[in-house]
Amino acid sequence: MGVIFSILEMDVDFSDEWVRHQLREINRDMPRVRIPLNLLLEMDNPSIETIGGDRHYFDKRELRELADIIPRELWGKFKLPLVFRRSLETDESLYFLDGGEVEVQVIKKLTGLEFIPSKDNQYYTYKPVISKLIQKFPSIIVIGFI
Repeated sequence: MGVIFSILEMDVDFSDEWVRHQLREINRDMPRVRIPLNLLLEMDNPSIETIGGDRHYFDKRELRELADIIPRELWGKFKLPLVFRRSLETDESLYFLDGGEVEVQVIKKLTGLEFIPSKDNQYYTYKPVISKLIQKFPSIIVIGFI
């Protein structure tokens, strides 16, 4: 019986490791760091490094448009890209925001929403809101999976 239990344990360990590997691969485009809008505006070719070692480039026109919409006092606090993560354990239209109050203020301003829900201090939104943001500002959004 002990041998069978050990084989079953190996299967669980292998499948857990396989899932972790797949999620790492899926999330290769996630940012290694997020940079404030004011610093991105100063760059000739605004970009950040991804977890996978590639570059994520921002459209300078989109950054300028954001700067026109967002109050100047938030430029140094609002970090890009906006990162949303979809949990494989929740409804497929639910996306969690990596960020805090500043990012929520900006999302409200960009979408016209008055409220962004949160649960356990984690802000979230839904697929139609993400779609609206991507249509208007495709280079500032990154979506990952948890």
